[in-house]
Amino acid sequence: MALAERPRYPVARSVTPFALAGSGHDLDLAPNAPEFFARALRWIDETVSLRQV
Repeated sequence: MALAERPRYPVARSVTPFALAGSGHDLDLAPNAPEFFARALRWIDETVSLRQV
């Protein structure tokens, strides 16, 4: 999946795809939405630097 998405984001440093099983297009209403939000927060912690430049 990452290889297929990579061309859509040519200036991104990296592409980290994630598909939440059974969620369809509305992550907020998925029964397992907390799994997505936990994964998103982990990605933010690992990827985004909060250091001021």
